[in-house]
Amino acid sequence: MNDKNGVNTNRRQFLQTTAAVLGTTVVGAGAATATSEGPITATGRRIHKFVPDGDTYRHEDRFVSSDLVGRYGDKAVSFETEEVPRDAIPAEYTNPDRAFTRTYRETAVIGAPEEHAAAEQAEREQLQSSGDVSTSGDVSTQSQPYYYGPLYVYKDGDQLVRTGPINVGWRRYLGMNASEVDTKMYNQAAWNGYWEGFAGDRYVLLDNGTTMKKQDVHASKPTGPSSQWHGRLYNLPTDDSDDYAVVAQAHHDPECHCYNDWRFADSRRTFLDVWDSTIDDGYYLTDNIDVANGTGYGDDDSSNGLFGVVY
Repeated sequence: MNDKNGVNTNRRQFLQTTAAVLGTTVVGAGAATATSEGPITATGRRIHKFVPDGDTYRHEDRFVSSDLVGRYGDKAVSFETEEVPRDAIPAEYTNPDRAFTRTYRETAVIGAPEEHAAAEQAEREQLQSSGDVSTSGDVSTQSQPYYYGPLYVYKDGDQLVRTGPINVGWRRYLGMNASEVDTKMYNQAAWNGYWEGFAGDRYVLLDNGTTMKKQDVHASKPTGPSSQWHGRLYNLPTDDSDDYAVVAQAHHDPECHCYNDWRFADSRRTFLDVWDSTIDDGYYLTDNIDVANGTGYGDDDSSNGLFGVVY
């Protein structure tokens, strides 16, 4: 169950913790105990089952790996069930309707919220201590301050699984929240919300992993009869994001969400191109900084760890 701010307040795997974000107090309870070891990198089978359910298909998602047994006592974890529009399902399964399964091998990063949050913090500290925070383009490093916010998004379930990089951000001084970013893309660039009503939730971690916050809005644009550019947009509190008020996980949705090809870097560039050339007639500028979050998404190597900045 999620409250009005998109915070998960009923997660089975949370420790008993209390945290505040954006004025909302969150309490999570469950039986699992986070460890100091961090999340598991496990190799196994990702199983996507699609079942007709009225006007949509129900998408059931599981990951099976013997690597999980030592930590969790079971080799399978299940993730949140989602709805997929019929238009995104291959025609061979919709005429007539029938269930089908897609299975492939992948390496996934799986763990409790606190384990993932600790891993993110360690990555940020390592990047800062290495002095390898870099920019591309003609803008100085002073114009693009280092990004201190969430690095990844996660799909929820028995455990969290890392599903994508946070790869676009809007500077705080622009004075926009996620809804205003989405409205500009909708009105000025025809990002017209193709599947917004069906897109599943993905979470960022705040407050050292004690708070899970789902996306505030979706920005999307069709690229074909069953595919789209898609970004989940998150408002961030000042203490988690420093100079960035809104961030996005930008990707390209493949047919029926059951292929591991999310085109993360292409999607980041697509978002930046829109804000460079279309929004307010090119009033905004863009750049990239390296935040080294390019791996860990189920063998999808389409991310290069760059974070696009709109300023």
